[in-house]
Amino acid sequence: MTKEMVISVESPVADLGNVAGGIWPAVAPLVLRHIRASSTTLVFVNNRAQAEKIAARVNALAEEEIALPYHGSLARERRFTLEERLKAGSLRALITTSSLELGIDIGSVDLVIQLQSPKRVASALQRIGRAGHTLGVPSRGILVPTFRDDAVEIAAIVAAMRGGEVEPTHVVQNALDVLAQVIVAAVSVDDWRSEDLFRLVRRSYPYHQLTRSAFDEVLAMLSGKYPSEIAAELDPLSNIIHEGGGYLMALQRRYPEAIEAYRRITRLDPTGYKAYTSMGRCHALAGQYPEALAMLQKGRGLTGDVPSILAAMAHKHAAH
Repeated sequence: MTKEMVISVESPVADLGNVAGGIWPAVAPLVLRHIRASSTTLVFVNNRAQAEKIAARVNALAEEEIALPYHGSLARERRFTLEERLKAGSLRALITTSSLELGIDIGSVDLVIQLQSPKRVASALQRIGRAGHTLGVPSRGILVPTFRDDAVEIAAIVAAMRGGEVEPTHVVQNALDVLAQVIVAAVSVDDWRSEDLFRLVRRSYPYHQLTRSAFDEVLAMLSGKYPSEIAAELDPLSNIIHEGGGYLMALQRRYPEAIEAYRRITRLDPTGYKAYTSMGRCHALAGQYPEALAMLQKGRGLTGDVPSILAAMAHKHAAH
């Protein structure tokens, strides 16, 4: 079964090579005309600023609030309100970026307008495919070029859409920056043994060839190991993750007060370390958070009495 698509290309002016005064004043009437001819319309643009400007132009021309911008810079509550208004029919159109390209439930959409080339066949198919989510109803889309090269690119994309020539998908392998974010997210809500988390990560295709040494290097980086002198000022005591007793502990989550106090002792901050230079304060801190400080002590390779170490470090920094 193949979903039917009705695709057209419509120029806002008779000659894209001869546009006096700019193209956008001619785009707004075209968009407004199609919005008024449909119950619900999505207008896709390629950046957030354009979404704001087109919405303003269309509303000024309509002399009513007929379309509103929708993009990732809006607060979640604002985006949800716009989605519900479009679904309920109290708003005729959204001028959106790729934020509405995938998945979000916005109800039935009659028409999709794409302003300028979407750059990729897959994006064009996905965006126009948001229209006509009813059995037997085609997905209707209009692509609007704004200059000559744009028109050529759109023509090529439409031909590829009709021929089913979608770009190949290349899955990035072993993206360590993304892996670091995944690890931080995982340990922020639960404790993990490093080998268990490694096995879980390897179950996803982008990391199915990840080596244990690369995984361990990411853990080390998150624990305060940095590769150059440039990052020496990034104190390992500010660890997001610490490996102790076989577990990846989110210390900031489990011991937020202890970690902040420890940072204040060792940070070069006169207002911070002075509050903890006395041995009594250091003993109190060690007694209140023994497990957290023991893990930090182990991570720094420090030996000796924890309160004495804290006091010594505080006095050392005070001397600088």
